[in-house]
Amino acid sequence: MVNLMAPGGTKQMAIDALECGADSVFIGPKGWSRRPVSDELTDLEMKEVIQFAGNTGKEARIAINVMPCPDEIPLFLHKVEQYFAWGAAGVMICDPGCIHLVREHFPDADIHVSVTAGLFNIEDIHFYRSMGANLVIIPYRWGVAEMEQVRNKIKVGLEAFLFQTPHRGWICPGRCWSSSYLNIDRWVDEEGKDHCIGS
Repeated sequence: MVNLMAPGGTKQMAIDALECGADSVFIGPKGWSRRPVSDELTDLEMKEVIQFAGNTGKEARIAINVMPCPDEIPLFLHKVEQYFAWGAAGVMICDPGCIHLVREHFPDADIHVSVTAGLFNIEDIHFYRSMGANLVIIPYRWGVAEMEQVRNKIKVGLEAFLFQTPHRGWICPGRCWSSSYLNIDRWVDEEGKDHCIGS
């Protein structure tokens, strides 16, 4: 099944994306998403987007990309429970412990490994799958062959970002600062190692 998911940004951007053909949007709660402050939503806005999506046969998924401190875990779980109660279709998380917690508390939830987890290889995907994730955003460098390899070995949903980076750079999401702007050179050596200087 193919699902076109768009970034929500503001409340209006999320609604516009759904009205323009996206099957789902991902939105970020204030203080919890690692998205720009201008693109984070209040809980009321989160509820309105989630309910708008549900009322139109579409989905809203929640980006919770922070790594909570021990004393923030109860609030983290409360937020997730609240979003699911409002009808959220899934959560995007980068913290392995939080993925495990969400799976434990919400056994039927869709849990995406966020792009900010910085997956690189099949072993990373095995690890996050063992924590409870059922969807992963594949590394940007991968092509069809790598995706087919994962699909044949691991029962997990695959997501791919569709965009072009400046200067055709490569991004190592979650483990870099601004690698798409710092790409200097790239080559694959005789052993098949992909070198990307600047990323």
